[in-house]
Amino acid sequence: MKGYENIHTYSLAEYRQQRVQKPDFEMGEGRLVRSEELHAHDSIEMIYIQKGHGILNVNGNGFPFQAGSLIRLFSFHIHALEKASDSVEYLYCRFPLSVLMYADIDLSRRYESYYILENLPPIVLIPSAKRTSVQDTFFDILTENKQAELYCDNMIMVDLAKLSLQFERAAQLLEKTQEELSSIWPTIWQALQYMHLYFNQDLSAATVAKKFHLSVPLLNHRLYQKTGKNFTDNLHEIRIRNACAMMPFNELSIAYIQRYVGYQSSATFYRIFKKLKGTTPETYRKCGDSTETVASEKADTVWKIILFMADHFKENLTIEDVAKRLFLSSYTIKQTLQEDLSISFSKLLLSIRMTYACALLKATELEIAYIAAYVGYNTLRSFNRHFKEYFGVTPREYRKET
Repeated sequence: MKGYENIHTYSLAEYRQQRVQKPDFEMGEGRLVRSEELHAHDSIEMIYIQKGHGILNVNGNGFPFQAGSLIRLFSFHIHALEKASDSVEYLYCRFPLSVLMYADIDLSRRYESYYILENLPPIVLIPSAKRTSVQDTFFDILTENKQAELYCDNMIMVDLAKLSLQFERAAQLLEKTQEELSSIWPTIWQALQYMHLYFNQDLSAATVAKKFHLSVPLLNHRLYQKTGKNFTDNLHEIRIRNACAMMPFNELSIAYIQRYVGYQSSATFYRIFKKLKGTTPETYRKCGDSTETVASEKADTVWKIILFMADHFKENLTIEDVAKRLFLSSYTIKQTLQEDLSISFSKLLLSIRMTYACALLKATELEIAYIAAYVGYNTLRSFNRHFKEYFGVTPREYRKET
């Protein structure tokens, strides 16, 4: 899934300069008399099953089809329709890849389109309420193809784009249903919380995916859906955010901060830091961050809460404070954290504070009382108690052990 931000969802932009004409399209009605032989097309093929059932064989995998199934096949799909009922009737159309440029009007969804193409079956079952619309779109294409009216080519391309979007809508609906059945949303937030707690370890998408019983593409896909970023980008943001929080302590060298937050290469650390903060670590330490951190518009409620708490953990933070600043109710924050992270507000805040406390205890000789105040505690007694409950040892014992 690398580099998708730099390329078009379905094709290079040069396709826009190519004129697609009616002879490039092929469409009609079909009846499956006998099972097909395996074959492929240079163009995209879409098939809508009107009647009957059977198996769609694609690249060695079998997918059952029935009335209401919509199939989308690309040139790399070696496929065949294998009939199981006496009568299988279908509508079909074949068209160049460039037509999908007209469907790709929302670049923010290019990642989802790629995920569907690469990871989901090339067949969906259209909901009953939408089947008439899909069938009518095919018939509209047939009608336009038979006449020579003005803009008929354009009308065909619009309808083909509509079919492709209907396919992707059904694919995402099916995927969402499967997610709800398998309770995968809590899993992805647990994975994200794990990344926040263990950001300075040797984390990779493969190790995190394995821990939470996900595939790497699925982990990346879920993170992108929830945060607008994949695993690597999320990890970089977490690490750089932690690095920034450590910058005020001149006792910590930039080289130490680099290693502590998980970067073995100083070149990588500097490159990522400048990309995210717009300046070098030295300049940031000298001048501070002059820009206000704003959660991405794509980020949903729980992600906004996490980002805000990570940026303001040093304050005497309460759930009411966060609610006021994020224009949410305290109940919404409490419910969101519990449902998506299976964690309370106080425990999430504790985990963030303990992460910073450990770094300062390990790398500096600052008084424990100062560290306690820095990470948001009004009293040393409260800090000591929470630290021991969290790690099983006191801050002083932790410092001696390291």
